[in-house]
Amino acid sequence: MSRSIAHTGSDRTSIATGRKLTPSEAFEMLSERRIREIARSRDRRNDNVSPIAAVEAVRATGVSGPVFSSYQFGGYLVFVGIPPFIDSRGERYGDGFVERAFKAEVSAELADLTDLLSEYKIGWTLLATGSVGNLKLATLPDWKKLYADDVAVVYVRTGAIGRQDRSDSFTTR
Repeated sequence: MSRSIAHTGSDRTSIATGRKLTPSEAFEMLSERRIREIARSRDRRNDNVSPIAAVEAVRATGVSGPVFSSYQFGGYLVFVGIPPFIDSRGERYGDGFVERAFKAEVSAELADLTDLLSEYKIGWTLLATGSVGNLKLATLPDWKKLYADDVAVVYVRTGAIGRQDRSDSFTTR
């Protein structure tokens, strides 16, 4: 047998050593295996929290600078190594920050978004396709749409594509 763990009910025995594994050893072995499976999974598809194609488009063009992202994309951005503007750990940001980010994306007031983009020197946005923020960005002369699909839309600030890294910016490369 090539399997390293044989299961008989709740019994977990190592085939390699013939000894019973402790629950923590079995958990560690299964956890490592699951992490490897996730890491190898190259056939993931876009979904409402994983804007894979949009992030690939951003990386392909060398966009740099901080990102303003929809709340639901934060976890995926962390997963791929891009610092999100906000993610599901709202308690880390505080109520005022979370409210301001939400308002910038969904309110009809253009200034809610433009003030935030300016203050945080945002170089690109990654917003859910149905976000009001995309409609507002489309009206701004210094922003252009880079990518769109049924999950996410990416806008970039003019000059953010292919620019060199600076100490106050982040690159997705």
